[in-house]
Amino acid sequence: MKTTWFPNTLTPCAKSLLNRRRARHFGTTTPIALETLEARQLLSAAAGLSIQLQPTTALTGVPPKAVSVNIVDSAGNIVTSDDSTVTLAVASGPEGGLGGTTSVDAVNGVAVFSNLNFFEAGDYTLTASVDSLDSATTQPISVDLGPGNYTLSFVQPPASNPNGLTLRSPIVVGVSDPNDAPITVPTSVTLQVLSGPDDGQLTSNSLAFTRSNGTAIFNSPTFNKPGDYMLVALAGGVSVISDTFTVTAPSSNPQPPSATPSSSPSSSPSSSGSPTSDPQPAGNPAHGPSVATNLAFLQQPTATTAGIAVTPPITVQVLDQYGHAMTNSRASVTLTIATGPTTKGSFKATAKNGIATFPKFKTNIAGTYTLKASTKGLAPVTSNAFTVSAAAATHLQFTLLPPKGASAAGPLTVEVAALDKFGNINTTHTPQISLTVVKSPKGVTPPSSITVAPQNGVARFTGLTLPKAGSYKLRASEVQLQPVTSKSILLT
Repeated sequence: MKTTWFPNTLTPCAKSLLNRRRARHFGTTTPIALETLEARQLLSAAAGLSIQLQPTTALTGVPPKAVSVNIVDSAGNIVTSDDSTVTLAVASGPEGGLGGTTSVDAVNGVAVFSNLNFFEAGDYTLTASVDSLDSATTQPISVDLGPGNYTLSFVQPPASNPNGLTLRSPIVVGVSDPNDAPITVPTSVTLQVLSGPDDGQLTSNSLAFTRSNGTAIFNSPTFNKPGDYMLVALAGGVSVISDTFTVTAPSSNPQPPSATPSSSPSSSPSSSGSPTSDPQPAGNPAHGPSVATNLAFLQQPTATTAGIAVTPPITVQVLDQYGHAMTNSRASVTLTIATGPTTKGSFKATAKNGIATFPKFKTNIAGTYTLKASTKGLAPVTSNAFTVSAAAATHLQFTLLPPKGASAAGPLTVEVAALDKFGNINTTHTPQISLTVVKSPKGVTPPSSITVAPQNGVARFTGLTLPKAGSYKLRASEVQLQPVTSKSILLT
């Protein structure tokens, strides 16, 4: 333990500190003589807690980034000899909204909470506490609804407006729990155009909404151009798609129709009876009836995180021989992985208005993928490539240890990776990782710990040597994740 020397005269504040330390450790407030070793020890003993790391945002049902709590002395230094149990609880926010592992034993004076869970959306602060020590409170944590914990629906869907770019009624999106009960609306609810005319969009002032009894109300939705639209409402990894509706440009004073039929070559056959070179709608007699001939990705897959559905939802369109959507198609479309770290799993959807939507496509394995869409009677189509990144790191794992019978004289190599809950290496995880010998042959003094920074989520310890042959165990630790101990290593 560090020994600190003090002058023979204490300030009132220092005397008060000594008495508080004595009360905590010895059950008395009797003043302590300055010259005693006991006084000097108490001033460097554990005095309170401090928050070292914490998330500022989180999702319900999704483990947040770790909370790291230090046990510190009166000067703010970590008391590495303290292994007290630290407990986290809700200081402010939804009561009962915090779950997971909320009590953790400190290691080297640091308690890492890597298995927390929030059950309710809201704004939280958390308090860390240990009996007889000053507690610490986190900064605010904003918790939004996570995927799978709620569903969306159009309580009042978009309705066609025959005379104007602004819909006559608000669009109302409902948010419900798995039992269909209304719940708090997340802050991330948005409306996007899924299909519509070229460059057709909602105007920026149409994206704000108000909350009311588990619904998000979008008042006066306005579009920048007329046409047939479909919208998707999104929140986290959850979505719902509207039916097709029509927005018409405001009417003006129409010109009286001409008494003579138009003879424009773009709207009627030529005198020879041949079709014109201009495209005609599917089913026009000049072209013949529409027939489904191919599939096309309308909404290509975009980058996502392991375990989180691709957003916006992937959509596949059934097209006719003229490249038009087959709006009457109810084809069953299957989505599978064409290339990637795994090809397991498939998703099915029935086309609606000629479009099959896949709001739940996700994979737990990180990597680069392409997808294949197929339906009976048509050639399959392959998507653009997209990436799936690892989720937040949740634990450490030894990925390389010296083989049995390796020489203790080395050189030895050890690798430790930061993994997410699915076993993917989180390549963006950067806290330094320390390697310590925790078991060694009798009579061997363990060497000092070694610390390295991970590269692409993996800490590589090279050129290691150990004092003599025998059985060893190693421990890897860092500030955000719980330590991990290796299996026994038998060296010669």
